[in-house]
This record gives sequence, C-alpha cells and structure tokens, in this order.
Amino acid sequence: MSIYRKDMRGIIVDSFIEEFNLHGPKLTLDDVCARIHISKKTIYRNFNSKDDIYVYILEDAVNQIRARQEEIYKDERLSIAEKLRAILTIETSWESKIDLSRLHELSEESPNIFARILSAYEDSWEYLGKLLVEGLEAGVVKKDVHPKLVIAFLRADMEALYDKGLLSESGLTYTQAISRLADFALEGILVE
Repeated sequence: MSIYRKDMRGIIVDSFIEEFNLHGPKLTLDDVCARIHISKKTIYRNFNSKDDIYVYILEDAVNQIRARQEEIYKDERLSIAEKLRAILTIETSWESKIDLSRLHELSEESPNIFARILSAYEDSWEYLGKLLVEGLEAGVVKKDVHPKLVIAFLRADMEALYDKGLLSESGLTYTQAISRLADFALEGILVE
C-alpha cells in the first residue's frame, strides 16, 4: 500500500465521520467527496462502499478493545477490582470522534452494519469472564455472582445504548453511560 493510499484512507475516514456526525447514516459518499474535494473514484480506490468504511472503523475499534483488554488483564500492578473497572470502561480512539448517540439510526438505514456492531459485543467478554472467576476465587467478587449471567446483563445493557437510542435520549455521552453502568455493575458484584 502506498503512503498516499494510507493517508487518503485516513482523510476519507475522518471526512466520513464528520459527515456521519452531521447527517447520521443518511450521509452519502458524495457528501464525503464534497467535504474533502475528491472524486468518488478516489473513494472507490480505497473503499468498496459506504458500508466498507463502517466496517473499517468497527474492525479497528474491536482490535483496539481486544488489545487493551489483554494489556489490562496482564497488568500485575492492578487489583482484580481495578482490572474489572478498566476493562468495562475501555475507550477506543473512535469514541471521541464519532457521535455514538446516532448509531441507533443505523438500525433502519444500514441494518447489516448495525447488526455487525451489536455482534461485536459477543466476542469481547473473555477477559471479563476470567477476572470474574479469579475474583470469586480470591473472595473479591461476591459468592453468589454467576459470571455468565453478569456478562449477559452487561452485554445487553451495552447493546441497549445503541439499539434503543438511549444515549441520545439521556443526554449522556457513551463514556459517561459506560462509566455509570460499570459503577452499578461493580457495586453489585464486588465485596465491600
């Protein structure tokens, strides 16, 4: 891949995000082209479609989350409780760029992409599950906590932030909502 292509991909993605923040998923590639004064041909040299740009962002976010989870899990300086909180509140570089309160709009405009976003939550619980089991064994997590049940509730709650448009209704940012969700969850599962 040439440097130009790599740089152009970043420029296209940044413009795409700016247009998404303005217009939501109704944005068009023409909007992106007009913003950065390029032709559609340039976009198609870098991405196959609008959905391809969404997938690029999603896959990068998932990779960031997985890498950060592993890093937190292996950090011996952190207690189990600190690791649980850190894993529950991981932020990607995309969260400060994208208006996540608009993601629920994808359910109608781009249902396949919306389904991919929600399914990304299915695979990101391995380290949390390990920490819950370790916390039970160490007496840090309450004895009556069932790790799979906790994960199922957390996954459903996080998905609901997108699926129901709760972010836009609550006025909370994604980071604020996740932080509050983590507080509620940890209060319920950790030994005082």
